[in-house]
Amino acid sequence: MTLSPDVDNLIRRTRDGDLHAFHQLYDQYSKRVLNFSYRLTGSRETAEEVTQETFISVFKNMKALKDTSRFEPWLFMIARNFVYQVYRRKRLPTVSTDETDEDNREIIHLEDEDSTPEEQLLRGELQQVARQVIQSLALKYREVFVLAVLEGFSYQEVAKLVGRKPQSVKTDIHRARLMIRERLARYLREGSAES
Repeated sequence: MTLSPDVDNLIRRTRDGDLHAFHQLYDQYSKRVLNFSYRLTGSRETAEEVTQETFISVFKNMKALKDTSRFEPWLFMIARNFVYQVYRRKRLPTVSTDETDEDNREIIHLEDEDSTPEEQLLRGELQQVARQVIQSLALKYREVFVLAVLEGFSYQEVAKLVGRKPQSVKTDIHRARLMIRERLARYLREGSAES
């Protein structure tokens, strides 16, 4: 991923100790880190903790980042490491059905005016089930799926972030997609996504 010149400038200024630049970087990336952490942990409180720890670490270690174009993968690697620390410290909930955004506000979906109330209800129900299914994946699959499909990193970038070979990552993303598809199909057939 190529950084914009503005972000590159903020990184360089942050390395020089500019707190205002750091706050701007935080404003630009904190929601993505929070979403990433939430998708891996299923806990808003834990995701907020991971986000704060991540940015503290970023500020303390910014001088170690020599290539500013590697900022995003470096940032997500730090967040990932904090998520793993949390997993080692405590058991996390496996399913979250909260429907709120990063600012803890209820998410409001604009429905298609042509759809029937039944279709609108089913669409919302499927979104909730899809979130639960993703959250129920083993961390190995959930992590690479979230990074590639939901965060938009390439397979090569995901492989570097998780310290694995691109082919292994590609295989696990494919398996995650199959598991999600299978569980959603089971839900539509039987009313339950449980395996």
